[in-house]
Amino acid sequence: PDGSYRTRFLREGRGPGEFESIASMIIENNRIYILGPRLQKIGIFSLDDYSLVDDYIINRKGALADSLGTYRASELLSVSEEGEMLVRFKAFSLENPNKQRTVPYYWLSEQAEVQPGVVLKQKDTYRYEPAAKTTSSGSFRLPRTMPFSRSSLMEVYRYTIYTAWTEDFLIKEWDR
Repeated sequence: PDGSYRTRFLREGRGPGEFESIASMIIENNRIYILGPRLQKIGIFSLDDYSLVDDYIINRKGALADSLGTYRASELLSVSEEGEMLVRFKAFSLENPNKQRTVPYYWLSEQAEVQPGVVLKQKDTYRYEPAAKTTSSGSFRLPRTMPFSRSSLMEVYRYTIYTAWTEDFLIKEWDR
């Protein structure tokens, strides 16, 4: 409560309880749930002693019918009392940059298996898309999000999902 240091419970790496990066963290059910987007991994730690409870690589086989393709888990949004996790997936492909992209959300089982059937889809953030060409330094310009870009917003509160598109004066409410 006073902000003092308690302990370190994560390490950099690829083994159990190790991560190369962290996208999001949720405390629920007396556990800490962590999404590591590079390894596509969920780590679950005890809130009592910060020990590793479980470590799962996200299993996408259940979602093949929905063709996740180049989509990868990018944000952990909610954890149910049963341990199911609501995860945002994002495309990691630069193909057809001017096409309007969508962001799908899926439930993962307690063992991090993607459940069939997309929960919902939202528009992706608009990006500034400069022509991809080689510059004098040998690099090329990549699409990037600008501060004024329109974007999708999502919040989960007690099994209710709220979504909005920043261009519209509209908040949508979704039940489970």
